[in-house]
Amino acid sequence: MYVNQGSGSVYDPLECKMNLGGPSEQTCLKRQAGYTTKSGIIRNMSLAHMAMSKSSGTKLLIDTDTVAVTPSVFANNGTALKPSIEFDPRQKKNIGLTIDADISFVERNPKPSPDFLNYNIVSEILVSSVTTLDNSTSLPCAVDYVNKEGKSGEEMKNLFFNHCKVLQVCQSCQKVSPTTENVIGEEAVHLCNSTCEACSEEEKVCNKCRADEQVSYLPCLRACDRCLQTNQKRNRRVFVALTTDCEEGNKQAMLSIKQALEDDSIGKELSLLVLLPDCPHVGKSLKGSF
Repeated sequence: MYVNQGSGSVYDPLECKMNLGGPSEQTCLKRQAGYTTKSGIIRNMSLAHMAMSKSSGTKLLIDTDTVAVTPSVFANNGTALKPSIEFDPRQKKNIGLTIDADISFVERNPKPSPDFLNYNIVSEILVSSVTTLDNSTSLPCAVDYVNKEGKSGEEMKNLFFNHCKVLQVCQSCQKVSPTTENVIGEEAVHLCNSTCEACSEEEKVCNKCRADEQVSYLPCLRACDRCLQTNQKRNRRVFVALTTDCEEGNKQAMLSIKQALEDDSIGKELSLLVLLPDCPHVGKSLKGSF
């Protein structure tokens, strides 16, 4: 209420004329925190989770002079939204669609059909949280805005895989990886390379990697090449469990991931995953059946 009431940053509250109507919309927008409406992993949230887990003394899976690996759980759940298209005055764009509805888009689609809107309008938000295995630190790190048609088994499987791979990128590489509207891209996975062909083929640590103090042939449990060059200890997480609700798309995704784990075709960076049903939703399904 005292905004712009002082002279030279000095004011007397007793003499000040309070703005009883509250600050203007422009003032609120200037002093509002940043945010993003883009789907994906929010870098600041991911880095905050790493910092919080380190300060809370989370139990580590691997702790050497080169890398500290935190075992974590990836949990995903959806919340229904009221479908609508609104103009965001801060971002200066329309939100509510899975695509950007700018002027050129409107000119190309002057009369969108009901089927087009049904496939592109956002009707659900998927929130993915990361929790350390000892349950000491938990934080939502990824948000995805989807439509009714965008939750097939294959699409959910790809979403889980991509998010887990990016979130397993070490802390140092996440800090320097490029972002779009505060969302980390898949480029971070290529930046944080920790794969050794010799170790992967023999499924044991080779002599060269043993000299670099690597203790595992799995890429998710090793220090990346970039961190080894800087000769500094880095923090990273590895997902040992994945849990989600039992909607049809998620169910098919879990079955597909289970098959990939059994066939050993999932990739060594995610080979430690164990699939767990989400207990509250299991109870909800049983209650609905009764």
